[in-house]
Amino acid sequence: MNGGHALALLILFAFVSFAHAQDDYKLGPDSLKQDGVPEGKVTQMPPWKSDIFPGTVRDWWVYVPAQYDDKKPACVMIFQDGVWYRDPKGSFRVPTVFDNLIHKKEMPVTIGIFLNPGVVPGSDKTKKPRNNRSFEYDRLSDQYAVFLEKEILPEVGKKYNLRHVALASFTHTPTPRHPSAEPATCNIRQSAR
Repeated sequence: MNGGHALALLILFAFVSFAHAQDDYKLGPDSLKQDGVPEGKVTQMPPWKSDIFPGTVRDWWVYVPAQYDDKKPACVMIFQDGVWYRDPKGSFRVPTVFDNLIHKKEMPVTIGIFLNPGVVPGSDKTKKPRNNRSFEYDRLSDQYAVFLEKEILPEVGKKYNLRHVALASFTHTPTPRHPSAEPATCNIRQSAR
């Protein structure tokens, strides 16, 4: 075997070892369904046609924990790239994690909003849709915050009692804040390939 083949085999072995190590990730107990823990409900919402991002349509879901009481305002957490976070068999399993943590009283009752980035449909059946992800997530403006403030949070607020601080956080209205009431957003960062 010459040096070139040996180097190629070494690189291949290192890649396979690295790939195998990534597959060895074990989910923690909060990511797994537990006996006696009430399950919240994830509802797929109708496709959202945005005015803030004209021409876009997006898939989105809302998670409501079993402990939700419409007489008490709920906290809110928003997930960009929502399809990855709400998947019950995926890497994140947020609804299961929320079920477990809310049940153990390690987090307050929290409604999860799972938003995919908008897509601009093709002009006809021969044209592919254009993904609007980079424009929405990476743009240096308040446009995405306005989208949440003016479109998504009011829509969810029509059906569910959301904490005022969640709505105020996007409007820059001064409100007293408590750490457990802070709104939060989460997304996956992808690098260019």
